[in-house]
Amino acid sequence: MFKVRSNVLAAGTALLVTVGMSGCAWIQEAYTPSTPAAPTAAAPAPAATPAPVTAPAPAAAAAAPAATDSKYVGTWVGKWVVDGTGTDGKAVIEVKSVDGDTLTGTSSILDTPFGDLIEPFAPGKLKEPNTVILSHANGAVFTLKASDVGGKPTLKGTFKYEAYTGTLIYTKQ
Repeated sequence: MFKVRSNVLAAGTALLVTVGMSGCAWIQEAYTPSTPAAPTAAAPAPAATPAPVTAPAPAAAAAAPAATDSKYVGTWVGKWVVDGTGTDGKAVIEVKSVDGDTLTGTSSILDTPFGDLIEPFAPGKLKEPNTVILSHANGAVFTLKASDVGGKPTLKGTFKYEAYTGTLIYTKQ
């Protein structure tokens, strides 16, 4: 039922690196200072020193995503419940990295009538304020809100997979 889509992750990573590196083209521009004019017989006061030349900031830097948010990295353990059925079980999210607004990792929905369902994010996204959207190659989407419950980081929200909807709650380990 679930397929590993590492080729999609690799292609997305290659695209991110390619696009990110295109913003560094300005580094190759050379600066050649002008040659000062030869002094005349009566040299007036020395000319002001020209202002140092600085390279323009790359356009990509203005649109750069937020800094890496390590509060999401790690193992989150909790529970899933399918709406209207009361069917429930253990749920685990393993966030391996956060780069800007993109999360990489794996979701596990355990103890289902169909067995354990384990799927990598394809991809996961951070949205403001404190919202995590985990999309998966199989079409499952988790929408989670980050908060602190009793001093512990918590992700709580909903999932949708095919005809199924329900709630999810995780606590960071």
